[in-house]
Amino acid sequence: SLLGDPVGGRLFHDLRERQGLAYIIGARVSPEGRLVVSTQARHERVVALLRGIEAHFGALVNQPVLGCESDRLAERFFGAMDLESSRPDERAARLRFDWALRGVPLSEAERRRGIEEAADDLDRVAQQYLSGPPRIVLVGDAEWLERDLSRAFPTRSIEVYESAGAEEP
Repeated sequence: SLLGDPVGGRLFHDLRERQGLAYIIGARVSPEGRLVVSTQARHERVVALLRGIEAHFGALVNQPVLGCESDRLAERFFGAMDLESSRPDERAARLRFDWALRGVPLSEAERRRGIEEAADDLDRVAQQYLSGPPRIVLVGDAEWLERDLSRAFPTRSIEVYESAGAEEP
């Protein structure tokens, strides 16, 4: 969420708003536990965008998260919990997520405690999960992406899938 919240994350503020490198950008944790960054950008901006994403990962690994950032993140989640309590559809979605991920739903007190602990532990989590090189998978103009990305990242393994004629999932 610190990285990829659609309107409050570092990726959105820096790479979309400040640098204008992406139309949309955000990050989420996949069901398998991977941090997945999704974005859309013009092909000539992809190299700078990838470098920017990796710079944000590196900053989380190498620099302490500011106290105001972890506090703001916790408050955002507490606010979302409060809103969720008044929306049955969101509460049901949360329960489904808890059942799928943990096998049992968490109480509100357990969720609040988890948020507080997570906010206090962001530096360790970043070290543990973001310190290795990311797997890069791109969908777009395969000819352009393979040519330009192999020049920009000659030692990296990058998977490129042609988007022309691809069906929507």
